[in-house]
Amino acid sequence: MRQAQGALPRPSGASAAMLARPRRRAENAAGEAGPRERAGKGGAKGGAGMESRGGGTGGGRRPVGQRPAGGRRPAPVRLTPSGVGVLLVLVSVGAAWLDRLVFDGPGVLFGLVFVLTSAWCAARVRDADLAAAPIAAPLAFALALVATSGGAGLAGRVLALVSALSELAGWLYGGTAVCVLLALLRRRALRVAARRAAQAQAHAQAQTHAAQSGGARGGRRQA
Repeated sequence: MRQAQGALPRPSGASAAMLARPRRRAENAAGEAGPRERAGKGGAKGGAGMESRGGGTGGGRRPVGQRPAGGRRPAPVRLTPSGVGVLLVLVSVGAAWLDRLVFDGPGVLFGLVFVLTSAWCAARVRDADLAAAPIAAPLAFALALVATSGGAGLAGRVLALVSALSELAGWLYGGTAVCVLLALLRRRALRVAARRAAQAQAHAQAQTHAAQSGGARGGRRQA
């Protein structure tokens, strides 16, 4: 038996090479599969990271104070006629008393404050109440002079009021003229805007009608 086992033929060089080829192919395939799996895992991790980052930025809240893209600014606050009257009276009377206490007025300080307040009210009143500021300005001016005018008795107050009006007539006319001018300018701007909107609407309707008529003609030709 020992002699028989020792007599078994050994594989030749060619046969040994043929047996080694499958082993090498299997080892090469395993070596290539390892980097591919690693690369696939790395790409999956990177994609997951990108998705989490994108979700964090896209799904997060917008910072406070940041306006959305394409959003319009909020409309400015407009005054009502009663608001214009109250504001003009309060500011005018306060300015007249301050001018009287500081400069023994009313005089220049009162006039400047009256003109500026009248202009601001004329610019901030509602579009439907443009006449409120030109009407309220002279009334507020007169009330301010009545509140700060001296004199004994009713006749003395009336004379003091007439004297103050004659001295400060320029400020009264100036403030009222500014209110009237701003009201006219705003009214003209509103008319121009309404005219442009009407023209744009008419143009859009004409284009829609032309497109509908063209489609109807094309359908008839095909029929």
